[in-house]
Amino acid sequence: MSLLKPRHARSQYPRQPSHFRSAHDKLNRLGRQIRRWGLSRRGQMRALRLLLVAAGFTSAAQASPVHVPAENQVPVTMTAVSQSRTETRITLHIDQPLKQVCWDNSGPNSPYLISGSHRYRLLGGTNISDCPRRRDYSAGEAMSLRFEPVPHAAHDLSLVEGEGGERQMNGDPNTSGTRYWNFLHVKVK
Repeated sequence: MSLLKPRHARSQYPRQPSHFRSAHDKLNRLGRQIRRWGLSRRGQMRALRLLLVAAGFTSAAQASPVHVPAENQVPVTMTAVSQSRTETRITLHIDQPLKQVCWDNSGPNSPYLISGSHRYRLLGGTNISDCPRRRDYSAGEAMSLRFEPVPHAAHDLSLVEGEGGERQMNGDPNTSGTRYWNFLHVKVK
């Protein structure tokens, strides 16, 4: 009598839902097919990753840590830029308490990203308030803004807070009462 369990014996763990099993089966079949190509183990893993991204199983997000303070002495720092095929996410860190902050999701003061000669509009965010509703931030809090996807080939981008931010960058005296959050020429890896 063998002390080992036969291969066909049931596992002691509960069965997973059928949609997990079918995805697992698909991945196993894909892995077997890649092994037949005769690639090294490293080559097999690269091929699997590429095929998974191409098939839409996963998103190829590239996160770049950055440390870029805002223009005009605004106490906010851009700490990360994450790019995927569906969005570009910007993470902002509050350095000092801020009062009455809001973001325009549409209209002339809606923030946008500039990369090359293209503008990428704001889609939404996390831990933000849509104007006219405002909120206060304490030091150490973070927020993230989601924009249309910037191409992965982009190495430089700027976050501009709409037309008001543009005018402020150009020295317009009518913007002296408002400090817009502009982050210029951020290097993305």
